[in-house]
Amino acid sequence: MKKLTLLLLVLMLGLVSAAEINAPKEIPANLNWSFSVDLNPSNEFTETEIYFDDLLIVTAYNDKTPIIEEDFVLKAFLFDKQPEDNTGLTVFISYFGIQEGSHSIKTKTFNQGNLTEEKEFEVKSVDTITAIQEMPETFKEDVGILMKEIINKINDSKQELDLLKSSTEQNVQEKTSVLEQEITELENALNELNKLKEETEKQNELTEQNKNSVTAAENKTQENSALTGFYDFSVNHAWMGAVFLIVLLVLLALFQVYKMKSNQTVFEEVLSDKDLDKEFEDETSLE
Repeated sequence: MKKLTLLLLVLMLGLVSAAEINAPKEIPANLNWSFSVDLNPSNEFTETEIYFDDLLIVTAYNDKTPIIEEDFVLKAFLFDKQPEDNTGLTVFISYFGIQEGSHSIKTKTFNQGNLTEEKEFEVKSVDTITAIQEMPETFKEDVGILMKEIINKINDSKQELDLLKSSTEQNVQEKTSVLEQEITELENALNELNKLKEETEKQNELTEQNKNSVTAAENKTQENSALTGFYDFSVNHAWMGAVFLIVLLVLLALFQVYKMKSNQTVFEEVLSDKDLDKEFEDETSLE
């Protein structure tokens, strides 16, 4: 079968012998965001713990079963970019919006209970109103490359399956079952990546809307400042205080909702509930 050569480009990573954290260095505050971790070869670790600000959020195992440990993790799934060998395991994580400031992502890799490696990556969350930025284009391009490679892999597997069904080779049923399972897993991974792509595009649309709103508000403020003087200054600060209170109440409500979210497992129960993301987007639009 055709090897997944282009998958090495996903999230600017190649084959590595150590866990690698892939995340934007700067993100807008209070907006959902995503990052990934490339894991060690499966024969070199038994589990990898992923921390955000020293809080354990996800545990990834070498048997492809990621466990969500913290309620603010919206989604987590693991994909094997190199199924031909023991490399290429990557866990994708979607996380709830975080407050402004400096934060850290850490990984701890264990092999049979022994800590073998630690990694850390610093993330800065900036004010959503004054410093909004889109998800880097390279991220969207890499996701697109991965999706194309998965589609090619699915097509290759289906062709091989058709040939196998028409052959007289022994153990056809066993080999057919393996290929069908492989196709199912690839299709599930493709669906999840498509969801990630759609969510990224929606977030970028929201970001652009916010940028336009901020620009319009700044222009309006500049036009009115010469006429309204100190009175306008006071009204604007009162308005900002009201908006801050509304945002705070919304975030508190969302916190209670996310505390009720149950854990999910990879592929079989793979992260299909988008009601909470939609609720968050609706609330953001109302603001």
